[in-house]
Amino acid sequence: FHALQNIEQCLKCLEQHHNIRLVNIRPEELVNGNPKLTLGLIWRIILHFQ
Repeated sequence: FHALQNIEQCLKCLEQHHNIRLVNIRPEELVNGNPKLTLGLIWRIILHFQ
């Protein structure tokens, strides 16, 4: 339960404070270990901060 809340906070921060557009990335999928969405999120973060 705490992991889900932490990821929700993180995704909100990325969207609101860093203007990273997150499409179809839900916290539940990340907590469940969906590798495709996890790698997609990491790639978006890399592209934004590089």
